[in-house]
Amino acid sequence: MRHQVKSCFEYKSCESPYDIQVSDLILDIISDMSLDEGEDDVCKTDVWEKHSGNAVKDLDQFLQLPRALCDAEGIPEKGQKATAGNVFKNIYSDAFLLQVPEAPVSSKTTVIIDCMFIINTSPLASHQTFGDYGEFLFNSYRWIINYYNQYTANEVHLLFDDPNRNGVSPKDIERTRRNTVVQEPVLRTCISSDTPLLSNWRNFIAVRHQKRLLVNFLSEYFLSLSLTYFSTNQCCFVTAGGFDDDRKDRAISILKCQVVDYDLASGNHEEADTRVWFHASVTTADQVIIYSPDTDVFFIGLPLVPNLTKTVYVQLRDSTYNNSFLSMDKLVKCITLNYSLLQGIDSILICMQLLFIYSGCDFVSYFRGCGKKTFFDVFRKHASFIVGNGSFADVHGHNGLHSFYRLICSVYFNKHRAALQPYSTPKSLFDSISEGDLHEKHLSFISAIREKLWERVVTEVEMMPNREALKLHWMRCCWVFDYWSQSTSNTHTLSELSKSGWQITDNRLEIVWDTVLNFQKVEKTVEWYTKGCGCKTGCKTNSCKCKKAQNDNCDGFCGPGCKCVNCFNVPGSGDQVLDMSIDLDDVISDETEDLEDPVEDEQPEVDGLVEELDQTDDYWLFSNEEI
Repeated sequence: MRHQVKSCFEYKSCESPYDIQVSDLILDIISDMSLDEGEDDVCKTDVWEKHSGNAVKDLDQFLQLPRALCDAEGIPEKGQKATAGNVFKNIYSDAFLLQVPEAPVSSKTTVIIDCMFIINTSPLASHQTFGDYGEFLFNSYRWIINYYNQYTANEVHLLFDDPNRNGVSPKDIERTRRNTVVQEPVLRTCISSDTPLLSNWRNFIAVRHQKRLLVNFLSEYFLSLSLTYFSTNQCCFVTAGGFDDDRKDRAISILKCQVVDYDLASGNHEEADTRVWFHASVTTADQVIIYSPDTDVFFIGLPLVPNLTKTVYVQLRDSTYNNSFLSMDKLVKCITLNYSLLQGIDSILICMQLLFIYSGCDFVSYFRGCGKKTFFDVFRKHASFIVGNGSFADVHGHNGLHSFYRLICSVYFNKHRAALQPYSTPKSLFDSISEGDLHEKHLSFISAIREKLWERVVTEVEMMPNREALKLHWMRCCWVFDYWSQSTSNTHTLSELSKSGWQITDNRLEIVWDTVLNFQKVEKTVEWYTKGCGCKTGCKTNSCKCKKAQNDNCDGFCGPGCKCVNCFNVPGSGDQVLDMSIDLDDVISDETEDLEDPVEDEQPEVDGLVEELDQTDDYWLFSNEEI
């Protein structure tokens, strides 16, 4: 830090303290507002706080975007969602199997394959055309026929994504992020069985238009191959999601050499992630085996499994030497009956799904520096405080938002405990707040933690987002929860994206990271720290532009952006001259240790968290004046 700011001033040696003017340091630190590191903005805040004696306020930030949730360009923060599966595997190991138990002879088995993963299989050197490649996927030792033979399946379902089936989608932002690699120009406008394969398979499927053409081709080709293969078998072959004609929302099946609609599984699902659970719910089989390595899939199904009258396994890994299956029924039992960890929490399966969504998924951003394991560990440690009276699963009211606030505050409290002494738990800090009603108490809880974090963090990337940014994140998460909860329905009916934390401009979806009012506050904060007077006479008269600007919205005092000399125009200065000389060593703390508190017993539940939702107060963000 000292080397970063040394150009602002003269110094005698590396060991001696620096004597500087506060205003010069401030101007230099935030002269470039594109700073990604964000280290200097926190130093500047500490300088003024220690010198003036005024505590840093909740919204004294210098970057408009919540950098814990996105980068400087507004691209959502991303993390490793597979970590959640590892957490579950460590805790609920009995639910993870190396193979599926042999089913009774009288039972029926349905195999459901998420085909968006099998098309990542590269063609062999011997394959010349797309027809060769399609036959390889269908007949090879690993995929379709292999699954049919291995489990003596009565039904085989091949499911594909249908991107933007219902218009613009929050998944578009994630797709755009994945498209940052320069892609080859479109090389194919149509694909048939005789079309020659491309030399670079990865580059070919990286172009989304070509990937969709491949899905269209395979859907048709698999149907034709199944007509021949299953001509003498009693297996029902089903495919859906890969058609762009009048069969777009239809599930097409081959049964006894006939092409017929599988009416029960027709629907407007955009992603195979949800479609697999739709097909699992309508099949008449006793046992369902889903192939999908995507962590989202088993979290989507977690609250759905208890309502299915069948045994469900999700295959997470498929290789010659490393197979991994998750028994969804065992996982549900482990979670609901684990008295030592989550005893007594209502709707615990929904809580687990929400926890996965809140901490980041393909639709919403992650929290920088706070991974899945951190969220799950904090939730288990403070479950009763976070959940309260069961309000965590209330995704459409104040209670659910308050529980979300308590979760995020607990995560940041746990990460920065040293800055929040003498409080040993987030609940003890929460209980110390007495002013206001329940909603105001939660807002004060957020502000208290944010204000203390200014003393500890070295970059705004580490700062907990403000309450409005958190609420917008929560609204997006609620939309995802509603989307996933309709996975077993034919038709998805969802709330408007423009009322759920996004905005649509020219048919392009963008994330609303914060309110317009907060953006304006940040601009004023930056202006206050960078612009001011340069008086030489003590700022005692209205010739000082700061003093002259005094009105109902401006206190008229000089600020850290001023370059005035012997200033008297500061709060409570009287006849005292403001000494602008400081020692930087008094400002910059070298403390970086993250002190650990002992794990405490679960806290008692928070009482009185039931409150009616009033959309007319200032709690709601989406007014015409703001967004």
